[in-house]
Amino acid sequence: MQTQTDTVRILDIMQNMRQQYSVRITVTRAWKAKLIAKKINMGDADKKYENLWRYVVELRRVNIGNTMKINVDRPSPSIQPRFGYFYFCFDGCKKVFIHGCIPFVGVDNCHFKTKYGGQLLIVVGRDPKDRYFPLAFGIVVTETKESWRWFIRLLMKDIGLYRRYRD
Repeated sequence: MQTQTDTVRILDIMQNMRQQYSVRITVTRAWKAKLIAKKINMGDADKKYENLWRYVVELRRVNIGNTMKINVDRPSPSIQPRFGYFYFCFDGCKKVFIHGCIPFVGVDNCHFKTKYGGQLLIVVGRDPKDRYFPLAFGIVVTETKESWRWFIRLLMKDIGLYRRYRD
């Protein structure tokens, strides 16, 4: 997703400041202003990742049946943990799928256009009237067989089909 701040050139910012406010600014200052504007428009990715644990706690608090799993990579105790995978499936979606849907799911993914990148994995269910609805979501750093395996195993465990299907 390209934002308006992505299309604005640094030279345009400098020229606008000169014309609108009769102030000359450096390239560095224009660049910093663009980064600040982008952070205001898009939000701060660092803060969003910091709040991920709080989101999980809150989602579990409002409904104990919601499933959330966060997998972090920490090769050694001296290295800061890094985000690996995040899975969530809402209890209401699980119940609708288990009790009223065709045993069919569709899977897809899309890329995040953020500072950290990553991909969104999504599974949708289909009801008897051919309507689709989101069933589970996953956020992974990179799409690999291992990340999909982790995601699908959690999904199968959630919807109770784990014993029927094996990878």
